[in-house]
Amino acid sequence: MKLMAVEIARSSGWQAATEVAGTTPTGEPWRADVLAVKGNAQVAIEIQWSGQTNAETLRRQEQYRLSGIRGLWLLRQPGFPIVHDLPAACIGGSLADGFQALIPAHERMLARHRRLPESWRQALPMDAFLRAAFERRLGFLTPLEAVGENATIVVETAIADCWNERCREKTQIITSIEIATDQGAFDFSLPDLTDHPHLLAEILQRLPSSFDRKVIQKRYSHTQRRSYVSNGCARCNRLFGEFMLAHDPSETDQIATFPVRLDSRWLALLSSHPDIEISQPAWWVRA
Repeated sequence: MKLMAVEIARSSGWQAATEVAGTTPTGEPWRADVLAVKGNAQVAIEIQWSGQTNAETLRRQEQYRLSGIRGLWLLRQPGFPIVHDLPAACIGGSLADGFQALIPAHERMLARHRRLPESWRQALPMDAFLRAAFERRLGFLTPLEAVGENATIVVETAIADCWNERCREKTQIITSIEIATDQGAFDFSLPDLTDHPHLLAEILQRLPSSFDRKVIQKRYSHTQRRSYVSNGCARCNRLFGEFMLAHDPSETDQIATFPVRLDSRWLALLSSHPDIEISQPAWWVRA
């Protein structure tokens, strides 16, 4: 792993060497597993395979700070602090299968979670993580800040039969609106756009002319006792409820895919998604 860090640092335009010793301004000695230098910037990569207390990790990190060096930690044992002053990832995988950088979702991560990449905030190959760090794509961000500047909107539709026995008209309806970002894809439904009329108008504008936009309206639901943006029958205007859409077996088709810039309007919508925890900053790797 030291060799990997040196090679990636050098390929990213840094000078790098292993086992570099130095002292703090007060004379305390330190030794970096890997020290990378680029102009006035210095980064120490510490590969901590054996157990170490959090207090000791933070003490050694403070030594680097006092020496004008940014410390980056790769620790085999999870459970370390998730704070701005400690860029860190857990070491997953193995030499035989390839090492992974596991960015924790919280400080209570356990050793057994190393076998569950889906449990982590991010899981990526170790070489990709190190390259991102040397290319300044590693940041301490909220999940909302980490989604990136651009996204792709994917709109899916299906053909649904009107539930009114006297009508039974077939109508093309919108079943999902996906926002695909650097950090994942997030699904929304039409009701989610009720408080975002400008985004709804932008989405409807991008749909093909064959789609009947009149079926998308704000309607009152007696079941939910509220008004929200919904699909409706093209003939009788009966509302297609959320329960019906969730259990409709109809096949879906992508009818529109287009890029957007994640301005404040889109970020406001993303902030309402249950999988985005705005209040919990963490280390993130941007694509």
